[in-house]
Amino acid sequence: MPTSTPPDRRPPRDWELIYVSDPSNVTNYDFDPGDARPLITSHPAAPEELAAFIDHVAASDADAFVQEVYNAGWIMYFRSERFEYDARPQHRRFLPMMDDGVMPLQVMLERSRTRGMRFLAGFRVNDNHGAPDQGGMFLHANPQWKLTDVPPGGAFLPGNRMDYSVAEVRDYLFEVVAEVVSRFDVDGVHLTFRDGLYFPAPNGDRSLARERQPLMTGLIERLRALLDERGRARGRRLELGALVPQTLEDCHTVGLDVPAWIGAGLVDFVSPMDSAFTDFNAAYEEFASRTAGTPCRLYPGVQPYCSSHESFGPPATPDNYRALAHALRRQGADGMSVYNFQKHWGGFRSGRRGAETGYPMAFRHLREARDLQRVAGGVRHYTYRSLWGGYRGISPSGTNVCGTMRDRKLVLPRAPGTPSASYRFRLFEEVERTACATLFARAVGLGPADRIAVHLNGAAVPGARLRRVYHREGRPANGGRALPPHTTCVIDLTPDLVASGDNELTVTLLFSGMAALRAADSEPIVIDEVDVTIVPA
Repeated sequence: MPTSTPPDRRPPRDWELIYVSDPSNVTNYDFDPGDARPLITSHPAAPEELAAFIDHVAASDADAFVQEVYNAGWIMYFRSERFEYDARPQHRRFLPMMDDGVMPLQVMLERSRTRGMRFLAGFRVNDNHGAPDQGGMFLHANPQWKLTDVPPGGAFLPGNRMDYSVAEVRDYLFEVVAEVVSRFDVDGVHLTFRDGLYFPAPNGDRSLARERQPLMTGLIERLRALLDERGRARGRRLELGALVPQTLEDCHTVGLDVPAWIGAGLVDFVSPMDSAFTDFNAAYEEFASRTAGTPCRLYPGVQPYCSSHESFGPPATPDNYRALAHALRRQGADGMSVYNFQKHWGGFRSGRRGAETGYPMAFRHLREARDLQRVAGGVRHYTYRSLWGGYRGISPSGTNVCGTMRDRKLVLPRAPGTPSASYRFRLFEEVERTACATLFARAVGLGPADRIAVHLNGAAVPGARLRRVYHREGRPANGGRALPPHTTCVIDLTPDLVASGDNELTVTLLFSGMAALRAADSEPIVIDEVDVTIVPA
């Protein structure tokens, strides 16, 4: 394949934006500017269509574009004599292009270079989408290497996940990466560890994964050596990045010794994130403390939704992305990695070409987050939610794919005396430098006759700074999450109430109204939605 490396390739910037395109990110839509047809799985793709998509990504001022080209034993966006091409209908759209000798991967690579973006080939390390009937023949011809000792729950049915304890499984992924790096002049490789299961976990016991971390580290070492060899021949270092679980503990739990990768100089960047949602309460300082003073950069992951309760509602706004960029920067991040951004493309599905939440207008959201001056000068909206509360699609206990419970909420019982409960949230703002800083807490079960006291970090919130709005009719779904009757507590934030970093909201029930006292079930007051809006000075 021809190379397309410009002689003045831009070095990494102080704050970067990485766009990760999943295996089907560019397959289910026709991006031809003259055609707005949605979900076209039979309409042949064209090079101009891919180029137009890359142009829109570049318009967000992204620094790197990652296209995942391997998943579940299948390759996509290029053909190979050794590896099986993706059999799903949406990926068949690219067959005519490849019949003409044009590899979609090469088209995206060259267009990315033209638009000043680095291009990395992405590889999913295990994925269970479509199990057990999908996936390449390598998986199904070797059932002895499939994971069968898995945690309970619908997300862990034996199917497409392979056991990375097996050398042949690690070798297979390595060989796919080696072919891509040899045939295409990519700027690096991106590994996606978002599945949460790489080693046997009988009945949820993850101890084997911890024991076998060196096996996965060995694979990372081999990939690093491969990239170094190819990089020397091309006169530049080829990057190795990894999307990993949100906490170091979760990484170790699933068998990924990320601190060892960073310490040994094996990876050029890491992107910790939840598998499906953005957590405004995430603590990424633990990763920053590992990457500080090393060449490894930290690009935490962000996604369009922040809760399983809201995954069909309106996606993140520019105000949300500015808040995320601000918080990540304050925690020591070097940029942000965007995943599942195609969930913004609702304009296609609704037939509204160029809709506010659709393609291609949504890319302006990323431009807001890419520019730190816009971040500092724009409104920032923090949305704190229970990521997985009440969701049982992964495990019976409601945990995420790593077995971690992320159900942050305040539960205030109607008990004798004056019961209290607290909600912790992270806010990296100096409110004394803002024009307005306001907290909104939605309390389900809190009625007009209930009396409460509210504290922030132990300081009482004066009545003049606290307002209550009762929503008797509740909140309709409107494509998102419905709420029953509830009260919104509105608090004007001041420097004496909140700190930059960790904060604690405490609610004490002083008196229960008569309607609540008559309730047979004595339902508690629950807060699992907290928002903070910052208006800069």
